[in-house]
Amino acid sequence: MKLKEGNTYKFGVERDINIEGVEFFLLTGPDKRRYLLKKEYYPVYNIQVKQVINCRVDKINCMGEIFLEPEHPYYTEGRSYDFEVVRNEIRVDKSGTRHPVTVVRDHFGSELSVTGSNAGSVDIIGDGVLNLKISRIEKGNILFSETDESVRTEKEEDERIYDFIVLDRMKGLDGEIYLVLGDSDGREYSLQERYYKHYGLKPGMNFTGRFIRYNSGEIIRVEPENPFFKPGSVYKFRVKEIININDSSDTIIIVNDIYGFSHIVNLDKDVNPDEEINMRVERIRKGWPLLVQV
Repeated sequence: MKLKEGNTYKFGVERDINIEGVEFFLLTGPDKRRYLLKKEYYPVYNIQVKQVINCRVDKINCMGEIFLEPEHPYYTEGRSYDFEVVRNEIRVDKSGTRHPVTVVRDHFGSELSVTGSNAGSVDIIGDGVLNLKISRIEKGNILFSETDESVRTEKEEDERIYDFIVLDRMKGLDGEIYLVLGDSDGREYSLQERYYKHYGLKPGMNFTGRFIRYNSGEIIRVEPENPFFKPGSVYKFRVKEIININDSSDTIIIVNDIYGFSHIVNLDKDVNPDEEINMRVERIRKGWPLLVQV
């Protein structure tokens, strides 16, 4: 069976698993393959081990990777709902641009942001209530409109190292916490804090990094230099776990580094749990090394 983008299927929640310091649910799909779903995106979904959940195939990228979006327990895309108005404030987008927003509270008490232009086109029902149409649900986030977050800078991806300073820590349009960065030319950028907690970055700190583009067509982002790994270097890792995929020769291989972090790797050779192997760091992406077999 082949899963199709945009379709919804039933997935079994097999167990919890920790990789690179992040908690995941290990799911089994109708195609008998296993998938990883980040737990931190779905705190109000009450997903439990041994449960069967509905997930939409949100995206299938050019590498064949499948990204899932569980069915929201309360909201449905394309429908309108009443939201309590909490306050007005400034939030930052992924490019580092600041926006005035209206903050509203959803059914579960979570705070969501509505950009000024979008808030101006919604129905106002009495004092302190907005009737908003849900455009999309992505990684558990309720989105009311598509926001232009293209980088307004002439910077391009390159290998040179630049100096940056952490200017501020603030919420983004998606509700995530971002670090606002500045360069020597006075330009501002943003960095999603969750991926770099192990770096210890805080407002007022200086660091070095470079400009990268994670995927073709995406915006340019700042990638701080990793304090643990250097691209091109070889390091020793120990095999922690080998997870066999049902009805498939594929496996998920999890290794530990000397710092205690776990990583998923692809290997062409057979390995055993607790075996020590050498892996080369190809590049750093969102704070974590991409490892290749030596």
